Amino acid sequence: MFPVTTLDPAPWYHQMRTKNPVYFDPDFTFFYGAKGGWQLYTYDDVKWALSDYETFSSEYLPTSGDDLLGASIFATDPPRHRKVRALVTKAFSPATISRMEAWLYEQCHQLIAPLLPSGEMDFVSAFAAPLPSLVISRLIGVPKESSPQVTIWTKTLTGDPTAIGMEIYYQTMREMSAFLSQLIVERAAHPQEDLITDLLLAEVDGEKLTDKEILATCITLLGAGTETTESWLTTALHLFIQHPALQKHLATHSADLPKALTEALRFRSPVIAMPRRATRDITLRGQTIKAGSLVNLCIAAANLDPAAFPNPDTFDINRDNSRILSFGHGIHYCIGSVLAKLEARIAFEVLFKHMQHIQVKPGTTIVRTPSTLVYSYQELPIIFDLPSL
Repeated sequence: MFPVTTLDPAPWYHQMRTKNPVYFDPDFTFFYGAKGGWQLYTYDDVKWALSDYETFSSEYLPTSGDDLLGASIFATDPPRHRKVRALVTKAFSPATISRMEAWLYEQCHQLIAPLLPSGEMDFVSAFAAPLPSLVISRLIGVPKESSPQVTIWTKTLTGDPTAIGMEIYYQTMREMSAFLSQLIVERAAHPQEDLITDLLLAEVDGEKLTDKEILATCITLLGAGTETTESWLTTALHLFIQHPALQKHLATHSADLPKALTEALRFRSPVIAMPRRATRDITLRGQTIKAGSLVNLCIAAANLDPAAFPNPDTFDINRDNSRILSFGHGIHYCIGSVLAKLEARIAFEVLFKHMQHIQVKPGTTIVRTPSTLVYSYQELPIIFDLPSL
């Protein structure tokens, strides 16, 4: 059974990669409720499937009913995907992102400042969850006061459907849609400098995007831009806590933060897996995947494949991570990767400037949030010292 709560899934990934690298799991439940899918575990197979959209289609979601995600660019193949992606990418231009740098430092300071005197906090609820929600909300045009509600919605949509139930999933989708629909109406009347306004004004081949496409894009970006970055921040800190010498080094050598954070991305990929739909019969490693079958591409397992990363269970910030798949590969490579990297770097610059000797609070049992989509913790209580003056 696919590990949805196992804190260290690496041994299971290694076992499956060795014994069942292409495996059909009839009980596997995808995040949107579909059941039964092929699992791919090796680096080469996952990378190939991410690259070959003609064989492994991203159009796996229903395009009718309450689930709007089927209309988003993340669940669309070319040629339309390429055109809509070009529009959304404008919101993540280098110029736009660079303008957010000073604001990001300010947000990080504001989040941790009230908690510094106490010497402890739950890192997830106090910092890792609200920061990316504030960032992506600002880009899209969601009011700052609504960010906490956005966090609640996105956690529901990316959770384990067998735990939350599909009724709650669809109710969340309806609530989020109603909220964003109101913002779309407001931006149509009063344009602002945000993604919603850009999408309203945009045209693809002379056609405006439909409200459904705009809604789907915003919902997907809110989920993809918050839950994955929260996961990255949380698991990176936990890894730095487990390597105190590295934590001390990074506090005084911030130039090494990017490669340390990239290794955290490989070691505990925020995105566990991505679904695809086979468009034709495929024979892979002796198994036949029939056309129309759902396929789950296990990115987390691929990033721990010794064929691609020697000694994959060793946390080594100096390894060559140019091949990691944490941001995807091919035409669906993460639009917000540059922004996420900036968030993570600034976050740890601020954290290490104001906190030292960070540890997990004694007596804490770390529990994963059940999910086949995103690796995250329910909480990460920490204690720390303030730097001596």
